[in-house]
Amino acid sequence: MCDVNLDKLEAEQEMVRKAKLRNMSVCMKCKIAKPAVVIRINDPMCKECFLQYATHKFRSTLGKSKLVKANDKVLLAVSGGHTSRAMVHLVTEALSEKAHKRLRFSPGIVFIDESFTLKNDIEKETLKFQEEMKKHGYPFYTVPVHQNSTGKDEFLKNFETVSTLTAKTDYIEKLRLRLIVETAVQHGYNKIMLGENATTLSMKLLSNISQGRGISLPKDVAVGDDRYPDVMVVRPMRELSSKEVVMYNRFEDLPSLILPNLHTMAETGASLQRQTEEFINGLQVEFPSTVSTVFRTGDKLCSNASYDNNNEKCAFCQGTISKEKMEFNEPVDVSCGKKGGCCGSSDECSSNKFKLNTDDIKANLCYGCNLTFKDMSLNVASFPLQTLETISTNIKRAKMKETIQDFLLE
Repeated sequence: MCDVNLDKLEAEQEMVRKAKLRNMSVCMKCKIAKPAVVIRINDPMCKECFLQYATHKFRSTLGKSKLVKANDKVLLAVSGGHTSRAMVHLVTEALSEKAHKRLRFSPGIVFIDESFTLKNDIEKETLKFQEEMKKHGYPFYTVPVHQNSTGKDEFLKNFETVSTLTAKTDYIEKLRLRLIVETAVQHGYNKIMLGENATTLSMKLLSNISQGRGISLPKDVAVGDDRYPDVMVVRPMRELSSKEVVMYNRFEDLPSLILPNLHTMAETGASLQRQTEEFINGLQVEFPSTVSTVFRTGDKLCSNASYDNNNEKCAFCQGTISKEKMEFNEPVDVSCGKKGGCCGSSDECSSNKFKLNTDDIKANLCYGCNLTFKDMSLNVASFPLQTLETISTNIKRAKMKETIQDFLLE
Protein backbone atom coordinates (compact mmCIF):
# COMPACT_ATOMS: atom_id res chain seq x y z
CA MET A 1 0.00 0.00 0.00
CA CYS A 2 1.27 3.47 -0.88
CA ASP A 3 2.03 5.85 1.96
CA VAL A 4 1.23 9.40 0.89
CA ASN A 5 2.66 12.23 2.98
CA LEU A 6 -0.19 14.74 2.79
CA ASP A 7 1.74 17.48 4.57
CA LYS A 8 4.58 17.22 2.06
CA LEU A 9 2.11 17.12 -0.84
CA GLU A 10 0.34 20.25 0.40
CA ALA A 11 3.70 22.00 0.85
CA GLU A 12 4.68 21.17 -2.73
CA GLN A 13 1.33 22.47 -4.00
CA GLU A 14 1.84 25.69 -2.05
CA MET A 15 5.30 26.12 -3.58
CA VAL A 16 3.82 25.74 -7.07
CA ARG A 17 1.18 28.36 -6.31
CA LYS A 18 3.78 30.74 -4.93
CA ALA A 19 5.91 30.29 -8.02
CA LYS A 20 3.00 31.46 -10.16
CA LEU A 21 3.00 34.78 -8.29
CA ARG A 22 6.27 35.89 -9.94
CA ASN A 23 6.01 39.36 -11.47
CA MET A 24 5.44 38.84 -15.19
CA SER A 25 5.52 42.52 -16.11
CA VAL A 26 9.30 42.80 -16.43
CA CYS A 27 12.17 40.68 -17.76
CA MET A 28 13.84 38.73 -14.95
CA LYS A 29 17.31 39.41 -16.42
CA CYS A 30 17.47 43.05 -17.53
CA LYS A 31 14.67 44.21 -15.18
CA ILE A 32 13.63 46.78 -17.79
CA ALA A 33 11.98 45.36 -20.91
CA LYS A 34 8.58 43.69 -21.18
CA PRO A 35 8.75 39.85 -21.21
CA ALA A 36 8.22 38.07 -24.53
CA VAL A 37 8.57 34.45 -23.38
CA VAL A 38 8.48 32.37 -20.20
CA ILE A 39 11.32 29.82 -19.96
CA ARG A 40 12.13 26.99 -17.58
CA ILE A 41 9.38 26.76 -14.96
CA ASN A 42 8.34 30.37 -14.48
CA ASP A 43 11.03 32.78 -15.69
CA PRO A 44 9.94 35.68 -17.95
CA MET A 45 12.45 37.09 -20.44
CA CYS A 46 12.40 39.81 -23.06
CA LYS A 47 13.36 39.03 -26.66
CA GLU A 48 16.93 40.36 -26.50
CA CYS A 49 17.76 38.64 -23.22
CA PHE A 50 16.29 35.36 -24.45
CA LEU A 51 18.39 35.42 -27.64
CA GLN A 52 21.49 36.06 -25.53
CA TYR A 53 20.45 33.21 -23.23
CA ALA A 54 19.98 30.74 -26.12
CA THR A 55 23.24 31.77 -27.79
CA HIS A 56 25.11 31.40 -24.49
CA LYS A 57 23.75 27.88 -23.99
CA PHE A 58 24.90 26.88 -27.47
CA ARG A 59 28.35 28.47 -27.09
CA SER A 60 28.88 27.17 -23.54
CA THR A 61 28.09 23.60 -24.61
CA LEU A 62 30.84 23.81 -27.21
CA GLY A 63 33.17 25.73 -24.91
CA LYS A 64 32.92 23.44 -21.87
CA SER A 65 33.30 20.27 -23.92
CA LYS A 66 36.30 21.62 -25.88
CA LEU A 67 35.47 19.14 -28.63
CA VAL A 68 35.46 21.55 -31.57
CA LYS A 69 38.78 23.25 -32.19
CA ALA A 70 40.09 25.83 -34.63
CA ASN A 71 40.53 24.55 -38.20
CA ASP A 72 38.27 21.54 -37.62
CA LYS A 73 36.04 20.55 -40.51
CA VAL A 74 32.52 20.23 -39.09
CA LEU A 75 29.59 18.70 -40.93
CA LEU A 76 26.20 20.08 -39.83
CA ALA A 77 23.46 17.47 -40.16
CA VAL A 78 20.09 19.05 -41.01
CA SER A 79 16.75 17.26 -41.12
CA GLY A 80 14.31 20.03 -41.93
CA GLY A 81 13.26 20.40 -38.29
CA HIS A 82 13.35 23.36 -35.91
CA THR A 83 16.50 22.37 -34.03
CA SER A 84 18.80 21.74 -36.99
CA ARG A 85 17.63 25.01 -38.59
CA ALA A 86 18.43 26.90 -35.37
CA MET A 87 21.79 25.11 -35.13
CA VAL A 88 22.86 26.25 -38.60
CA HIS A 89 21.87 29.84 -37.76
CA LEU A 90 23.77 29.77 -34.46
CA VAL A 91 26.87 28.38 -36.20
CA THR A 92 26.64 31.10 -38.86
CA GLU A 93 26.39 33.78 -36.17
CA ALA A 94 29.30 32.27 -34.22
CA LEU A 95 31.50 32.30 -37.34
CA SER A 96 30.65 35.86 -38.35
CA GLU A 97 33.10 38.73 -37.98
CA LYS A 98 30.89 40.49 -35.42
CA ALA A 99 30.74 37.47 -33.08
CA HIS A 100 32.34 37.75 -29.65
CA LYS A 101 35.08 35.09 -29.37
CA ARG A 102 34.48 34.04 -32.94
CA LEU A 103 34.61 30.31 -33.66
CA ARG A 104 37.09 29.23 -36.35
CA PHE A 105 36.08 25.95 -37.90
CA SER A 106 35.04 25.11 -41.45
CA PRO A 107 31.39 23.99 -41.72
CA GLY A 108 29.54 21.97 -44.32
CA ILE A 109 25.90 20.84 -44.42
CA VAL A 110 24.48 17.39 -45.11
CA PHE A 111 20.83 16.51 -45.67
CA ILE A 112 19.61 12.91 -45.76
CA ASP A 113 16.61 12.81 -48.10
CA GLU A 114 14.09 10.28 -46.84
CA SER A 115 11.01 11.98 -48.30
CA PHE A 116 10.10 9.05 -50.55
CA THR A 117 9.43 6.87 -47.47
CA LEU A 118 6.37 9.06 -46.72
CA LYS A 119 3.00 8.56 -48.35
CA ASN A 120 2.61 12.33 -48.80
CA ASP A 121 4.46 14.02 -51.67
CA ILE A 122 6.79 16.64 -50.18
CA GLU A 123 9.25 16.91 -53.08
CA LYS A 124 8.64 20.64 -53.59
CA GLU A 125 9.09 21.37 -49.89
CA THR A 126 12.26 19.29 -49.79
CA LEU A 127 13.77 21.16 -52.75
CA LYS A 128 12.81 24.51 -51.20
CA PHE A 129 14.47 23.53 -47.92
CA GLN A 130 17.66 22.49 -49.72
CA GLU A 131 17.78 25.83 -51.53
CA GLU A 132 17.45 27.64 -48.18
CA MET A 133 20.39 25.70 -46.74
CA LYS A 134 22.55 26.37 -49.81
CA LYS A 135 22.13 30.13 -49.27
CA HIS A 136 24.46 29.90 -46.24
CA GLY A 137 27.34 29.40 -48.67
CA TYR A 138 28.72 26.23 -47.06
CA PRO A 139 29.45 23.02 -48.98
CA PHE A 140 26.13 21.21 -49.22
CA TYR A 141 25.58 17.48 -49.65
CA THR A 142 22.28 15.72 -50.32
CA VAL A 143 22.29 11.98 -49.71
CA PRO A 144 19.29 9.74 -50.49
CA VAL A 145 18.48 7.38 -47.64
CA HIS A 146 18.65 4.40 -50.01
CA GLN A 147 22.21 5.21 -51.16
CA ASN A 148 23.79 2.05 -49.72
CA SER A 149 20.98 -0.22 -50.88
CA THR A 150 20.42 -2.08 -54.13
CA GLY A 151 18.18 0.70 -55.42
CA LYS A 152 15.32 3.03 -54.49
CA ASP A 153 12.53 0.72 -55.63
CA GLU A 154 14.04 -2.33 -53.92
CA PHE A 155 14.65 -0.33 -50.73
CA LEU A 156 11.06 0.94 -50.65
CA LYS A 157 9.66 -2.51 -51.39
CA ASN A 158 11.55 -4.05 -48.46
CA PHE A 159 10.82 -1.06 -46.23
CA GLU A 160 7.07 -1.44 -46.73
CA THR A 161 7.22 -5.04 -45.54
CA VAL A 162 8.41 -3.99 -42.05
CA SER A 163 5.78 -5.10 -39.57
CA THR A 164 5.85 -2.18 -37.09
CA LEU A 165 6.28 1.57 -37.28
CA THR A 166 8.61 1.32 -34.27
CA ALA A 167 11.04 -0.80 -36.29
CA LYS A 168 10.70 1.48 -39.33
CA THR A 169 11.46 4.60 -37.28
CA ASP A 170 14.42 2.99 -35.52
CA TYR A 171 15.83 1.65 -38.79
CA ILE A 172 15.59 5.01 -40.56
CA GLU A 173 17.11 6.83 -37.57
CA LYS A 174 20.15 4.53 -37.41
CA LEU A 175 20.53 4.44 -41.20
CA ARG A 176 20.39 8.25 -41.33
CA LEU A 177 23.23 8.62 -38.81
CA ARG A 178 25.28 5.97 -40.61
CA LEU A 179 24.95 7.89 -43.90
CA ILE A 180 25.89 11.15 -42.17
CA VAL A 181 29.04 9.56 -40.76
CA GLU A 182 29.96 8.05 -44.14
CA THR A 183 29.46 11.43 -45.86
CA ALA A 184 31.69 13.13 -43.29
CA VAL A 185 34.47 10.57 -43.76
CA GLN A 186 34.17 10.71 -47.55
CA HIS A 187 34.57 14.50 -47.66
CA GLY A 188 37.24 14.84 -44.97
CA TYR A 189 35.20 16.16 -42.02
CA ASN A 190 36.39 15.16 -38.55
CA LYS A 191 33.37 16.42 -36.54
CA ILE A 192 29.61 16.13 -36.99
CA MET A 193 27.03 18.36 -35.32
CA LEU A 194 23.54 16.94 -34.74
CA GLY A 195 20.44 19.04 -34.05
CA GLU A 196 19.22 17.17 -30.97
CA ASN A 197 17.80 19.24 -28.11
CA ALA A 198 17.11 18.34 -24.47
CA THR A 199 13.51 17.34 -25.18
CA THR A 200 14.31 15.01 -28.08
CA LEU A 201 17.23 13.49 -26.14
CA SER A 202 14.95 12.80 -23.16
CA MET A 203 12.52 11.01 -25.45
CA LYS A 204 15.37 9.17 -27.13
CA LEU A 205 16.70 8.04 -23.75
CA LEU A 206 13.41 6.44 -22.68
CA SER A 207 12.55 4.93 -26.07
CA ASN A 208 16.03 3.45 -26.48
CA ILE A 209 15.74 1.74 -23.10
CA SER A 210 12.41 0.26 -24.23
CA GLN A 211 14.04 -1.00 -27.43
CA GLY A 212 16.92 -2.78 -25.73
CA ARG A 213 19.57 -0.10 -26.34
CA GLY A 214 20.22 0.78 -22.71
CA ILE A 215 23.91 -0.16 -22.90
CA SER A 216 24.51 2.60 -25.48
CA LEU A 217 22.69 5.38 -23.61
CA PRO A 218 25.83 7.20 -22.37
CA LYS A 219 26.92 7.67 -25.99
CA ASP A 220 23.41 8.39 -27.28
CA VAL A 221 22.88 11.49 -25.09
CA ALA A 222 26.44 12.70 -24.47
CA VAL A 223 27.83 16.01 -25.77
CA GLY A 224 30.45 14.03 -27.68
CA ASP A 225 29.94 10.56 -29.15
CA ASP A 226 33.27 8.93 -30.02
CA ARG A 227 32.06 5.46 -31.00
CA TYR A 228 32.91 6.12 -34.66
CA PRO A 229 36.60 5.62 -35.49
CA ASP A 230 37.08 8.55 -37.89
CA VAL A 231 34.69 11.26 -36.67
CA MET A 232 33.34 12.72 -33.43
CA VAL A 233 29.59 13.36 -33.15
CA VAL A 234 28.77 16.56 -31.20
CA ARG A 235 25.38 17.69 -29.87
CA PRO A 236 25.66 21.47 -29.30
CA MET A 237 21.88 22.00 -28.93
CA ARG A 238 21.42 19.57 -26.04
CA GLU A 239 21.00 22.27 -23.37
CA LEU A 240 18.02 23.87 -25.11
CA SER A 241 14.46 22.54 -24.90
CA SER A 242 12.14 22.19 -27.90
CA LYS A 243 10.16 25.22 -26.73
CA GLU A 244 13.30 27.36 -26.48
CA VAL A 245 14.40 26.29 -29.96
CA VAL A 246 11.03 27.19 -31.48
CA MET A 247 11.05 30.57 -29.76
CA TYR A 248 14.61 31.22 -30.97
CA ASN A 249 13.58 30.54 -34.57
CA ARG A 250 10.58 32.81 -34.20
CA PHE A 251 12.52 35.72 -32.70
CA GLU A 252 15.22 35.41 -35.38
CA ASP A 253 12.56 35.30 -38.13
CA LEU A 254 13.95 32.08 -39.56
CA PRO A 255 11.95 30.41 -42.38
CA SER A 256 8.98 28.49 -41.03
CA LEU A 257 9.15 25.61 -43.54
CA ILE A 258 9.50 22.40 -41.54
CA LEU A 259 9.84 19.04 -43.31
CA PRO A 260 7.79 16.14 -41.92
CA ASN A 261 9.32 12.71 -41.43
CA LEU A 262 8.20 9.20 -40.57
CA HIS A 263 8.02 10.02 -36.85
CA THR A 264 6.21 13.37 -37.04
CA MET A 265 3.69 12.02 -39.57
CA ALA A 266 2.78 9.08 -37.34
CA GLU A 267 -0.59 8.99 -35.61
CA THR A 268 -0.93 9.20 -31.84
CA GLY A 269 0.45 6.05 -30.22
CA ALA A 270 1.40 4.52 -33.57
CA SER A 271 4.94 3.67 -32.47
CA LEU A 272 6.98 3.32 -29.32
CA GLN A 273 8.83 6.54 -30.16
CA ARG A 274 5.54 8.39 -30.63
CA GLN A 275 4.13 7.08 -27.36
CA THR A 276 7.29 8.15 -25.53
CA GLU A 277 7.00 11.64 -27.02
CA GLU A 278 3.39 11.94 -25.90
CA PHE A 279 4.31 10.66 -22.43
CA ILE A 280 7.13 13.20 -21.99
CA ASN A 281 5.13 16.12 -23.40
CA GLY A 282 2.12 15.22 -21.27
CA LEU A 283 4.18 15.21 -18.08
CA GLN A 284 5.98 18.40 -19.13
CA VAL A 285 2.68 20.30 -19.18
CA GLU A 286 1.93 19.49 -15.55
CA PHE A 287 5.51 19.16 -14.29
CA PRO A 288 7.79 21.61 -16.15
CA SER A 289 10.96 20.00 -14.83
CA THR A 290 10.23 16.62 -16.47
CA VAL A 291 12.57 17.07 -19.44
CA SER A 292 15.45 18.39 -17.37
CA THR A 293 15.04 15.61 -14.79
CA VAL A 294 15.09 12.82 -17.41
CA PHE A 295 17.87 14.53 -19.35
CA ARG A 296 20.11 15.08 -16.30
CA THR A 297 19.52 11.49 -15.16
CA GLY A 298 20.73 10.28 -18.54
CA ASP A 299 23.80 12.48 -18.18
CA LYS A 300 24.78 10.57 -15.05
CA LEU A 301 24.71 7.17 -16.74
CA CYS A 302 28.01 5.55 -17.63
CA SER A 303 29.02 2.31 -19.29
CA ASN A 304 31.96 -0.02 -18.74
CA ALA A 305 31.62 -1.54 -22.21
CA SER A 306 34.71 -1.28 -24.42
CA TYR A 307 34.44 0.55 -27.72
CA ASP A 308 38.04 -0.14 -28.72
CA ASN A 309 37.67 -3.54 -30.36
CA ASN A 310 35.89 -3.42 -33.71
CA ASN A 311 34.40 -6.88 -33.15
CA GLU A 312 32.58 -5.53 -30.09
CA LYS A 313 30.69 -2.93 -32.13
CA CYS A 314 27.40 -3.41 -33.91
CA ALA A 315 27.98 -3.55 -37.67
CA PHE A 316 24.94 -1.32 -38.22
CA CYS A 317 24.75 1.30 -35.42
CA GLN A 318 28.22 0.95 -33.83
CA GLY A 319 26.66 0.33 -30.42
CA THR A 320 28.01 -2.25 -28.00
CA ILE A 321 27.03 -5.82 -28.86
CA SER A 322 25.06 -7.88 -26.39
CA LYS A 323 25.45 -11.64 -26.59
CA GLU A 324 21.82 -12.65 -26.19
CA LYS A 325 21.04 -15.58 -28.45
CA MET A 326 18.03 -15.69 -30.77
CA GLU A 327 17.18 -18.51 -33.13
CA PHE A 328 17.55 -17.92 -36.86
CA ASN A 329 18.79 -20.32 -39.48
CA GLU A 330 18.18 -18.92 -42.96
CA PRO A 331 21.46 -18.56 -44.94
CA VAL A 332 22.04 -15.50 -47.16
CA ASP A 333 24.56 -14.60 -49.86
CA VAL A 334 26.59 -11.40 -49.66
CA SER A 335 28.51 -9.76 -52.48
CA CYS A 336 30.06 -6.33 -52.21
CA GLY A 337 29.28 -5.09 -55.72
CA LYS A 338 32.66 -3.34 -56.00
CA LYS A 339 35.43 -3.99 -58.45
CA GLY A 340 39.12 -4.26 -57.77
CA GLY A 341 40.74 -4.24 -54.35
CA CYS A 342 37.64 -3.29 -52.40
CA CYS A 343 38.84 -4.94 -49.22
CA GLY A 344 42.50 -3.95 -49.25
CA SER A 345 45.55 -6.14 -49.44
CA SER A 346 45.01 -8.03 -46.17
CA ASP A 347 41.47 -9.30 -46.82
CA GLU A 348 39.95 -11.61 -49.37
CA CYS A 349 37.73 -9.59 -51.72
CA SER A 350 34.08 -9.59 -50.67
CA SER A 351 33.04 -9.85 -54.29
CA ASN A 352 33.74 -13.55 -53.92
CA LYS A 353 30.44 -14.68 -52.44
CA PHE A 354 30.60 -15.34 -48.72
CA LYS A 355 27.88 -17.51 -47.24
CA LEU A 356 26.36 -15.89 -44.15
CA ASN A 357 23.63 -17.41 -42.07
CA THR A 358 21.45 -15.30 -39.86
CA ASP A 359 23.36 -16.40 -36.75
CA ASP A 360 26.48 -14.80 -38.29
CA ILE A 361 24.54 -11.60 -38.92
CA LYS A 362 23.02 -11.53 -35.44
CA ALA A 363 26.38 -12.08 -33.78
CA ASN A 364 27.57 -8.83 -35.36
CA LEU A 365 24.53 -6.76 -34.39
CA CYS A 366 23.69 -5.25 -31.00
CA TYR A 367 20.60 -6.38 -29.11
CA GLY A 368 18.55 -3.34 -30.21
CA CYS A 369 19.35 -3.82 -33.90
CA ASN A 370 18.56 -7.52 -33.57
CA LEU A 371 15.09 -6.62 -32.32
CA THR A 372 14.59 -4.11 -35.14
CA PHE A 373 15.67 -6.50 -37.87
CA LYS A 374 13.58 -9.25 -36.32
CA ASP A 375 10.53 -7.06 -37.01
CA MET A 376 11.90 -6.72 -40.54
CA SER A 377 12.08 -10.55 -40.76
CA LEU A 378 15.87 -10.21 -41.00
CA ASN A 379 15.48 -9.64 -44.75
CA VAL A 380 19.00 -9.37 -46.15
CA ALA A 381 17.83 -6.86 -48.74
CA SER A 382 17.01 -4.51 -45.84
CA PHE A 383 20.66 -4.39 -44.77
CA PRO A 384 22.91 -1.71 -46.27
CA LEU A 385 25.58 -3.35 -48.41
CA GLN A 386 28.36 -1.87 -46.30
CA THR A 387 26.86 -3.46 -43.18
CA LEU A 388 26.90 -6.87 -44.82
CA GLU A 389 30.47 -6.32 -46.01
CA THR A 390 31.49 -5.33 -42.47
CA ILE A 391 29.96 -8.51 -41.07
CA SER A 392 31.66 -10.59 -43.74
CA THR A 393 35.03 -8.95 -43.08
CA ASN A 394 34.69 -9.38 -39.30
CA ILE A 395 34.01 -13.10 -39.66
CA LYS A 396 36.93 -13.56 -42.07
CA ARG A 397 39.30 -11.76 -39.72
CA ALA A 398 38.08 -13.79 -36.75
CA LYS A 399 38.72 -17.03 -38.68
CA MET A 400 42.12 -15.78 -39.80
CA LYS A 401 43.05 -14.90 -36.19
CA GLU A 402 41.90 -18.34 -35.04
CA THR A 403 44.06 -19.96 -37.72
CA ILE A 404 47.25 -18.15 -36.69
CA GLN A 405 46.49 -18.02 -32.96
CA ASP A 406 49.21 -20.55 -32.11
CA PHE A 407 51.83 -18.38 -33.81
CA LEU A 408 50.97 -15.12 -32.01
CA LEU A 409 53.11 -13.81 -29.14
CA GLU A 410 51.27 -13.32 -25.88
